Amino acid sequence: MKKASKVKTKPYNTLVVDTETVLAWGLPYDSDEAEGVKVLSDTITDTGRWSVHNRLIVEIKGKVYETSYSIGSTEYQDESPWQGDSTVEFIEVHEVEKTIKVWERILVEVPDKKGEQ
Repeated sequence: MKKASKVKTKPYNTLVVDTETVLAWGLPYDSDEAEGVKVLSDTITDTGRWSVHNRLIVEIKGKVYETSYSIGSTEYQDESPWQGDSTVEFIEVHEVEKTIKVWERILVEVPDKKGEQ
């Protein structure tokens, strides 16, 4: 009987930066282009009762990375990005174009009712 072979996967390219440096770059809300940092995308991925979770795409010194952060969902929740984390992990990404199919409603032409009073 043949043994099943284990599939080896290559780990993602990651960049680990201390949180103080990330905040000094102005992330997640701003960029420090002098340091080679530029925000490309910031999207909400999930919401909860107390937090809003975001996916941040950022260019750092010519490479593009993603990371995530969460903030308080109202002014009463005291939660800031990467609060309590000593480091922030960025995973290298690249842009891929995808085509999707969706269902759309069909518009029906309504006859013109000219001449009716």
